[in-house]
Amino acid sequence: MLVKKPKLAILDEPTSGIDPEGAVQILELIRQLKDEVGMTVILSSHLLYQVQRVCNRVGILHKGRMVAEGTVAELTDSGGGLLAIVEGTTPKLRARLEGEEWTISVEDLGGGRVQVILEEGARENLLQALVEEKATLVELRPRTRTLEEIYLRYFQE
Repeated sequence: MLVKKPKLAILDEPTSGIDPEGAVQILELIRQLKDEVGMTVILSSHLLYQVQRVCNRVGILHKGRMVAEGTVAELTDSGGGLLAIVEGTTPKLRARLEGEEWTISVEDLGGGRVQVILEEGARENLLQALVEEKATLVELRPRTRTLEEIYLRYFQE
């Protein structure tokens, strides 16, 4: 793997300019160095979806200051709320969902599908509305954020 077997590797944009297949191989190598060899790898990258795949802990810098730091799970946990994908949505159901106090947002996905972000305790309310309007719940899961969403939040502020 590495000739001198260092305990620490510092990588700056390790997949920059690499084709997608090569990037996957480099990310797998980083994972192996971390998991199998026990090496500490410090990774600097703007490709946050890659960071999210291979890193245990993440720090986000903005204007030279650390603005967020923690495990990927800690940073991406939204702190509550649910994400639902609903199929067979009618204009009547969409209007109903948009008007509910427990609905945070409704986004049209096309083809009669919508993504609904709702408050944590509103699962039963959503199910009741879907049964009454004869729509299908395709997915219901805890709402999480990506590292990119977190990063962009600091740049929008």
